[in-house]
Amino acid sequence: MKRWGRTVLAMAIGVTLAGGTGLTGTQGFRADAAGVVDILLGGTLAMVEVNSELSRMDDTAEGQQQMLQERQKSTGYYDNYSYQDRAKRIFESLTDTPDVKRTYVVYVTPEEDANAAMSLGRVMSINKGLMDMMDDAAIASVVGHEIGHGENKDAIRGLRKSVALQTAVGAATANSGGLSVLLGNVAGNYVNQQVFSVTQEKNADEWGFKLLADAGYNVGAAAVAMAVLRDKYGDLYTDGLGQIVNPNNHPKMSQRILDHLKRLEEFSGKHVSVTDDVVYVNKKPVYTGEPIGQYTGAMRAYLVAGKLARYYHDNNVNTPTVQENQVWMNGSSLVTLSSSEKAAEMEQALATAIDSKSSKKVKADDKKNKVDSKAKVDKENKTK
Repeated sequence: MKRWGRTVLAMAIGVTLAGGTGLTGTQGFRADAAGVVDILLGGTLAMVEVNSELSRMDDTAEGQQQMLQERQKSTGYYDNYSYQDRAKRIFESLTDTPDVKRTYVVYVTPEEDANAAMSLGRVMSINKGLMDMMDDAAIASVVGHEIGHGENKDAIRGLRKSVALQTAVGAATANSGGLSVLLGNVAGNYVNQQVFSVTQEKNADEWGFKLLADAGYNVGAAAVAMAVLRDKYGDLYTDGLGQIVNPNNHPKMSQRILDHLKRLEEFSGKHVSVTDDVVYVNKKPVYTGEPIGQYTGAMRAYLVAGKLARYYHDNNVNTPTVQENQVWMNGSSLVTLSSSEKAAEMEQALATAIDSKSSKKVKADDKKNKVDSKAKVDKENKTK
């Protein structure tokens, strides 16, 4: 019998010993315990069919269509071509990679809350509110996160856990009213602890960042998306279907931002980093974010860092230039500043930071070449 089955059985027997059912004597106890065993074994057999049906719903085209209809009936469907087309375009840009093995469907709901969810059946819904709040790159980060849940099959794993215990509870309470409250509490605590664990959320964030990077988006948008949601809903915001009710089992948004910035730094080959609202290149400060419109100074710093990280990742770092109040690199604008003077200051700081690393590399290469040359001369002298 599975561990949860043994646990429930032990608790049921404990209630019996305490006189919860009103039975007396050894014979009464044995009969009641045997009845509980029969009930739980029946629940275990029922779970075979439950698991088979869950697999059909999650893995087959038929199941996907069934879930799509049920989800749209539940959430509503936003009848707006531009929104649906935008969601589809972003989604397809992320899934056009061999890393994504499963096939999905996506649609936009009319809900105004900023949220997205991956359900059973590989069906993803994106709320209109999220589409209104973010640009394509930030939305892509959120969508990539949900694709990560889909690829890891987190939804069906969480559902199987909840269904397993609920099946046992259903069987027990159907036949023994005295166990109803106890097993109901056990089920509630088990299911409500978490559907997506901290580890699952971190894995999904890693998926989101990787898909964002592979699709060519600004990787700083991953941190921007988390910052937008944190600033609107607070540090304990949770994504998905609203089943995560224990914030202690869910990573805080501030930590998720820091984790995305660490991924950005790794993506750049550890050349680019961000602390608060300051961008560093080769550990030298080059830009302090200036708020503009809906973007805070920190958000703008994330985006500038994302562009620079891409250049370093692609080995395409060139000399920055200034055009009025903008700093440019590789024929495109890195950032627009509040004045031409600040643009000139950033251009100089960035050029110095880039050159400092280049100079160190040149010196290291020169030293290595001298060592190699000396070794070659010594070898030639020994052979004479």
